[in-house]
Amino acid sequence: MYLRTNFRLGSISTSLRNKTRHHDHQPVIAFTNCDHGEAAPRSTQVKCRIDRGSARFAATHLCELPASRETGSPHYNDKKTPGGSVSNEDRRRWNERYRGGAYQSREHPSAILLEWQDALKGHSALDIACGRGRNAIHLASLGFDVDAIDISDIAIQQAAQLANSTNLRAHWINHDLERSLPLEGPYDLILMIRYVNEPLLSTAIKLLAPQGKILVEEHLISDENVIGPTNPEFRVQPGSVQQTLGSLEIEREFEGLIREPDGTWAALVRVLAQRV
Repeated sequence: MYLRTNFRLGSISTSLRNKTRHHDHQPVIAFTNCDHGEAAPRSTQVKCRIDRGSARFAATHLCELPASRETGSPHYNDKKTPGGSVSNEDRRRWNERYRGGAYQSREHPSAILLEWQDALKGHSALDIACGRGRNAIHLASLGFDVDAIDISDIAIQQAAQLANSTNLRAHWINHDLERSLPLEGPYDLILMIRYVNEPLLSTAIKLLAPQGKILVEEHLISDENVIGPTNPEFRVQPGSVQQTLGSLEIEREFEGLIREPDGTWAALVRVLAQRV
């Protein structure tokens, strides 16, 4: 089935293209963490572990982290560091935020993940800028073997503990995404939700398996009264995500205003694209 609708909402043109596929997921769940940002096969990434049925968190090493930011609901990159090196100040601020209980109420998956879940399939997944892991944990519950990467080691620990409390596991990775993406893939599914990093997005699509899909959601530049970054550098122009994903087949896309679960409004682009 192929459906396309176009309409106007506020000052933003909105379109939706939808190809729906239904599938079943088999429960396949795992948990690991990587080392020092060097690309490594998934089978060699084990560095920390949470054991099923135990709250124990054992870490032999946590590698560097991506410079990302979250305001309200979004993840976005708000500081470029010279040469792509990690910012210790960014890391410190993020760790303080998570230690202070930020985002603890957000254990539910992102709305887009639930709304477009019917089109997602496969066994391996990567969640870029995962925060406290709500989306990674949801993917694990669907049967995906998940790698999840973020700037904050505190967020990674909280995510791992949350996963353990639900008897689910994922591979949790600390790394500076401004420098590299230390994974080889391939992945059947990649998430990049509210984290703006166009070069990384271009790199991420190279990690897709044949027929693999990438799900992207970013804040749009908008004159509307919407939540999210106040600095337009951390929003994207309409059509820019689709352009970056130009080598893929766009399966679903949306640009417009979305009402958030808390009642606020966000100007968003949503794209689901497949490697063909």
